[in-house]
Amino acid sequence: MLGILDMCVEEIGLSFDSSSPKRAEAVNVAMAVERMKDAPVIPDEPTDLPNIGRPARSALAGIGVHDLAGVAQHSRQELLALHGFGPKALRLLEPALVEKGLALRENI
Repeated sequence: MLGILDMCVEEIGLSFDSSSPKRAEAVNVAMAVERMKDAPVIPDEPTDLPNIGRPARSALAGIGVHDLAGVAQHSRQELLALHGFGPKALRLLEPALVEKGLALRENI
């Protein structure tokens, strides 16, 4: 049983200290897997987003936005409502959007 858990843990990129008595508890592994599934995935490859900072980039990744085309699908109000995304990130994004011929969606 423990071998299967070890393989699952390795597959999702986690590792546990072999000296830990809690290593064998399936509940801990299941909880770690559950927590990891909601974490936003930020692509490793560079995108056309300017350097807006990690919190803003993570906020965008949380809603599935990884490029300027994705940003353009949202309004200024929607973006500013994201935790970690502030006016500075917006000021950095707007010129990049204009350069690509894109604009933020208007509030409805």
